[in-house]
Amino acid sequence: MTTYFEERRVCAVCRKESSFTIIGSTSSFGAPDLDLRPPPLKRFTLDHWVHECPFCGYVAAEIDEPTTVDNEFLRTEEYRNCDGHRFREPMACMFYRQSMIAKHDGKTGDAFHALLHAAWVCDDARDRESAAECRRLAIPLVSELIDGGEGNVDTMGLIRADLMRRAGLFAEMEAMYASVRYSDKLMKRILAFQRKLAKRKDTEAYRVSDVP
Repeated sequence: MTTYFEERRVCAVCRKESSFTIIGSTSSFGAPDLDLRPPPLKRFTLDHWVHECPFCGYVAAEIDEPTTVDNEFLRTEEYRNCDGHRFREPMACMFYRQSMIAKHDGKTGDAFHALLHAAWVCDDARDRESAAECRRLAIPLVSELIDGGEGNVDTMGLIRADLMRRAGLFAEMEAMYASVRYSDKLMKRILAFQRKLAKRKDTEAYRVSDVP
């Protein structure tokens, strides 16, 4: 079961107060996708993972979260138009703007996850071109995290493989992962599955439970 509640919060940029729908609790049942998108019920809460101030347009997971951006940044053409990307869904725009802000704040991990979430929104909207573009933009960010040793680099490496495959970068993925070896048995199976999918140019979403 997923629960929600309304809460008034003050925007970190314009200092104006608004009401937002906040996730109180949720749960997950089943296997996640290969890029770790959660199964239901948490999967269906995606449109409440980020909020936008109705006054200035600041976007964040927590609207009162401090940031280095200001009103001038939020009024730029690049921010308002998402760098020219034409997303079908407003939520994809919100996640993209969240990524822009996170980059400005120097938060590579947050920027990466925001782009990944934007891709998930595009997946649900059947906007394949935008979904692939979000994944292509996310690849250098996750590579930066891996190179910096942030988080579980093996898990992030498998997520990068999924990003590359689903973005249609089949040859690039094979070249990068041909010599990669994992000691964990499940990770070995996941990578072998990813490489098999890439060889047949399959860009569809799969769950961990689909791995042979």
